[in-house]
Amino acid sequence: MIYINDYTVYDNSLFTYFIRKYNKNMSFTLSRHIFINEYLFEFSKQTDFIYYVYGNRAICIIGLCVDSLGGSVPEIIKDFVEKYHSFYDFLNLESRLAGKYAAVFFADKNDFIITGDATCSLQVNYLTDAGTAISSSANLIAQYYKLGYWDTALAIRAKSDISQAMPNDITLYKNIKQLLPNHCFSVSERTAARFEYIADRSPLGMEDCAAATVGPVINIIKSYMHKYDIVCPLTGGYDSRVVLAFLMTQLPHIPCYTLKHKHKADDSELSIPKDLTAMLSLPYLQYDDITAPDTLINTFDLCLGRNMYSIETLSIAYTILTNLRGKAIINGDIIGQIGKSSLHRNLPLSWATTSYFMCKLHNYSRYAGNELKKWIYSARHSKTMSIYDLFSLEIRQGRWAAQENIIYNIIGVPYLNIFNCRDIISLWTRTARKERQKALLHKEILRRLNGQMLSVPFGADNNILFRIARSNALLFYMAVYIKYFAGGLRGWNSAQNR
Repeated sequence: MIYINDYTVYDNSLFTYFIRKYNKNMSFTLSRHIFINEYLFEFSKQTDFIYYVYGNRAICIIGLCVDSLGGSVPEIIKDFVEKYHSFYDFLNLESRLAGKYAAVFFADKNDFIITGDATCSLQVNYLTDAGTAISSSANLIAQYYKLGYWDTALAIRAKSDISQAMPNDITLYKNIKQLLPNHCFSVSERTAARFEYIADRSPLGMEDCAAATVGPVINIIKSYMHKYDIVCPLTGGYDSRVVLAFLMTQLPHIPCYTLKHKHKADDSELSIPKDLTAMLSLPYLQYDDITAPDTLINTFDLCLGRNMYSIETLSIAYTILTNLRGKAIINGDIIGQIGKSSLHRNLPLSWATTSYFMCKLHNYSRYAGNELKKWIYSARHSKTMSIYDLFSLEIRQGRWAAQENIIYNIIGVPYLNIFNCRDIISLWTRTARKERQKALLHKEILRRLNGQMLSVPFGADNNILFRIARSNALLFYMAVYIKYFAGGLRGWNSAQNR
């Protein structure tokens, strides 16, 4: 493993932090720092943070954090710290917050608990052995302490496509784990634990769900607008159109764009956004993919490890940076994964087996299966969401989407989500998955915000076999396995041709 001689790349990255217990012989890694009790908090040049200390109690929020109810986050945390009751009160408070952040709560001088945003889009990686080290980057921790790769993790990594997520909470380093959504890490206990989000779990109809979603999301957008110049990526599907409808409530002339990926031959992905923006009189451009240059790849090799990240994702991020420098990109990941139940449709709970989730993890290592079993055991005890929604939230979003986010952070593109709020996601999981899979939430939101958007067709699957599979739960379940075993026959190799 090659170590970076200095931390310049990290210091120029977005949403980057490093927390350790301080001693006088400690070297600094990032430009800005503060001390809270016995701990050193470091931040990159472009990472926001707010904190408030009251006696031995304190809260520090790192990254972009806004209130879905429209309040002032600094005032909210000040009021809370001064009137503190318990950590569970903190979780209930945090559920209304949104953005891309990590939240640290000191109950007393010697102990703190840290949790991520609703999907852990800003990673929380922590050292599990002696010493306290928590960072947005597992690699930063590893490089600071000169830790090598874990052989088991390398074996897991080699048995999937490099763009896929690692299982459960493991990283490439044996003594570093990554916090999952719905979990918090306690410094004193040196472990992460699932917390049960206390909220109304009564069934919710789609009209009521859409109505309750609109106000908080608009509040989030208003807060984002104060900091960022926003653009909207647009495809032919439902997710990006709902994002656009929300953005247009505050930005009637929001610029839109579509990336023209070389490997996609679906013309509707290009024609539908063009027709939609023409109807809405919105500025719109299409951009060809630009391959990441070798110099940029070399930088990422030093930060993330050679063959340990997706160069395709890096090239997409580089294409956006080249054409839209200084703009914030709003993605629609969460509303697709949870709001449309796109990953699992309406499969019966009895079909949620280890083998099924291995298919969805796209990994062929028995070690990955062992880790997945640990996650399933924990997830089955949850009383707040179905195991399918938990997989979409904790593994697909918490691991797969989070590893995409760190590429955007390093390259310097603000990559944000307007739905990244625990209260909002909780609303969606109270509706029936059989209704979500029909995109009824999306359609109801569009009807409320901008009904004319429904007049432009949505993209359809060109693959007739996939369309047939989606029409029936059993056929869909069988198709998941067929796709998985076909991938196994082809053989995955994480090393990419350069």
